Amino acid sequence: MKEHIDYLSTLFVGIDIASRIHVISALDFNEKFYIKMKPVENTREGAALMEQMISDVLEHNHLFKYVVIGMEATGFYGVHLANYLSASDLLAPFSVRVYCLNPKEVKNYKKSFNDIGKNDGIDSYVIADFARVGRIAIKPWRGSQYLALQRLTRHRMHITECIAREKTYKLNNIYLKFSEYALLRNCISSFDRELKAIDKAILQTVQGLNPDDHTVLDSIPGIGKVYSAGILAEIGSIKAFPNANALAKYCGIVWNDNDSGDFTAEDRHMSKAGNRYLRCYIIEAAGSVIRHCPEYKAFYDKKYAETRNHQHKRALALTSRKFIRLLFGLLDKGQLYSPEKSR
Repeated sequence: MKEHIDYLSTLFVGIDIASRIHVISALDFNEKFYIKMKPVENTREGAALMEQMISDVLEHNHLFKYVVIGMEATGFYGVHLANYLSASDLLAPFSVRVYCLNPKEVKNYKKSFNDIGKNDGIDSYVIADFARVGRIAIKPWRGSQYLALQRLTRHRMHITECIAREKTYKLNNIYLKFSEYALLRNCISSFDRELKAIDKAILQTVQGLNPDDHTVLDSIPGIGKVYSAGILAEIGSIKAFPNANALAKYCGIVWNDNDSGDFTAEDRHMSKAGNRYLRCYIIEAAGSVIRHCPEYKAFYDKKYAETRNHQHKRALALTSRKFIRLLFGLLDKGQLYSPEKSR
């Protein structure tokens, strides 16, 4: 943990995240348990119960001045819980810090325990102890700010869709009398003004949230500041994904099998079962990168020439998948783009 805290005055909380039941443990610096592997439902009521359990420990033990909460960044089962606890009014007086940890680091730390049991929820203790010994080296969770950025970027997408629709109406109804034509034009102008205001708010928000990751993405030729912000808003922390394939699956840029016996179909449909906003940002950004990066232009052209069916859609989708691998690699390592690294 980069922020200075008094470890002797800190309650260390570990939460084992799962789809239906979370398990919570809490201990002090001397490894004394205050909460020992208690199961809690993954619901809003369960989050409130967990908050109250931690608050009760803090209230009845005046030793504690700080509380550190750790949980594995396993998919998105714990996102709402991380948001809830990091914004808790009950825990705020104790300078609560919530950390979404890399599962690989926790797994490796668990190997250091020679005699650890196989109890359900034992990982909650391991995570709490991981925090206790000072192994956390990431920044605290700021998910609520990501949600604020997400609202802005999604509203921007809605505005761009409205502008496209109004322009279509304008072209289809160009023969209308002047008063109705002027009305359409005024509507488009209004959306354009709102779009500029939203773009300004998005850039201000992302700079106050995670300027390092935004700088990493903005270093990719053609991606642009707004697409970068949109991608970050939907991804949150890259640590939530174990690899690029998991990120591709989350945004739905994967392909369903279309096989029968020994027959393998050439055309396979994209899943599109994931986050449609992230999928849109990535595909649009990939299309822009193609126009600015020779390597991606060459890859697109190669895929375009491989088939006669759906050439552009197929080539753009495959280029987007390649783009996802680049995104994951750069964000995971905190590196700026360079042609050598992209290869």
